[in-house]
Amino acid sequence: MRFLAGLFVVLFLAACGDGTGDGTLPTLPGTIGSGTTTDAGTTTDAGTTEPTPTDETDTGDAAVETTVTETVTTTEAAPATTEEAPATTEEATAADPVADRRLARDGRVARSDLPSGLGFKGVTPPGAPSRCFSAPVRKLNPAGTADGRLFIGNRSRTLVSSLAWSFADADAASEALAAVATTEVIDCFGKQNARGSAPTLKYLGADELEFPTVGDETVAFRGDYRVEGENAVGDYIFVRTGRVLTAVGFQNLGGAPKQSTVKAVLERVVARVRDSE
Repeated sequence: MRFLAGLFVVLFLAACGDGTGDGTLPTLPGTIGSGTTTDAGTTTDAGTTEPTPTDETDTGDAAVETTVTETVTTTEAAPATTEEAPATTEEATAADPVADRRLARDGRVARSDLPSGLGFKGVTPPGAPSRCFSAPVRKLNPAGTADGRLFIGNRSRTLVSSLAWSFADADAASEALAAVATTEVIDCFGKQNARGSAPTLKYLGADELEFPTVGDETVAFRGDYRVEGENAVGDYIFVRTGRVLTAVGFQNLGGAPKQSTVKAVLERVVARVRDSE
């Protein structure tokens, strides 16, 4: 059993053999926004009409004197003036790389998320995250990335591993989910592991798995393996919680992992991410 468990270590979210990849992802740069404001104003003083005073008309016995009233109209047009406000450029709030990395770390599976009765112990994964997972996400400029520990439990028959990324916003995280949560990615990973452990390990294929929604979006797949004559199943669940994307692998010798247990683990991860946002 120890021998089989040792072989099954390759079935987590890290590459083996010639498929290792760089797990370091670029930091999302801050964005710069600018705005230009121009106020144009035109002031015109209308002309004024001032009648001249009217002389009084007196009627005497000898003659009648009539004074003609003259009306003078003057119009003064003030020149139009346009004042252009200086252009202003305001720098948008820069991203916080430390906070983004911390948020990504909260999206990983922790030892406390796993059931205590199965005796899980954490070890450092012996490889970088597989390019099958990291490459599609890297193209979308994640703000933070975190590699989870490898947890071995259930008498060395179950392995749990995770990766997590944070993004600038929920839309970017949703786009990353669509890019990485595909059968092609799972096939890439399964074949990569089979090449690195041939002929002991054989990858048989993967299909999409019905899984209850956890977080804001959930997509799941099931990969089938054969390890020295014994069946092995890997369930790979991708969960988006706000602007955080979590990829978790639950691998089990002899049959599929219990879905209620997997769901409970993911719900703890989701709750932690929401508390951190």
